[in-house]
Amino acid sequence: MINSIISSSHHYYLAFFESTQLKSINKIVDLFPVNPKSISLNPGSEGFSHLQEEIGSLYGSEILLAKNKGRDRKGIPHYWYDFYYGFVDQERKIYFICYPYSKLSRFLERGFDEKALKPNFFKANVEKVLEHMRNRGKKTISRIERQGFEIDITKYTAEVKEEANANKVSLVGANPLNSRIFDVLNDDKSITIEATALKIKCRKDKIGEIELAFDRLGNFRFWLKKNSQEVTLPMIKFVFQFFSEISSLDKTQFLSRHTFLEDE
Repeated sequence: MINSIISSSHHYYLAFFESTQLKSINKIVDLFPVNPKSISLNPGSEGFSHLQEEIGSLYGSEILLAKNKGRDRKGIPHYWYDFYYGFVDQERKIYFICYPYSKLSRFLERGFDEKALKPNFFKANVEKVLEHMRNRGKKTISRIERQGFEIDITKYTAEVKEEANANKVSLVGANPLNSRIFDVLNDDKSITIEATALKIKCRKDKIGEIELAFDRLGNFRFWLKKNSQEVTLPMIKFVFQFFSEISSLDKTQFLSRHTFLEDE
């Protein structure tokens, strides 16, 4: 493994996928055809691993990735990129892969195609998550929340319809759903707003925490703090469990080519 400049202190996109054809977590390495290097960070059936791959395309800042430059192959400069992967649900053959740039989704899809794998990707239904969070405790609460999984919305982004001078609104804070401005926006019958993205902060005692943004197109993204893999990546399976228990996951055959997630 190289000492990578983007292994942490960097945004990571997250893909959840189901593949009964992928019989072993170790087979994920086969999706990376050039020069993959992989190590286990958390051994076990539901652990996670760190993988680095040399890829002949520049997906991020050339100045930044100059420190990750590998060898030229047939005159094409290659760069080392970091990925993290693991099980979400071993019995159901549901996995996750984290990747540092959104355009790497095309690289991953080519890997699946070359191995004749047809995975189902999962995307979160923003409106269902929003409905659960607005009514949490009033109607129901998920099993995982009763078991100590804490979750709060820290950012709410929506499109504003029928308004020529302002077509988007974002509310950021400890709990924007309980803010007066959120109530005003939702109670004003002269405008229509449609949620496009949320950011949630999740914690579980003795496990870790993660702040995950997701949009209605199926993108998931989080900031991996410096050397925080051991406290962030274990939370991924609990987030998926939460989404599953509130029936807010839809299946799709493709990773999104567009995003509503804002640069931060």
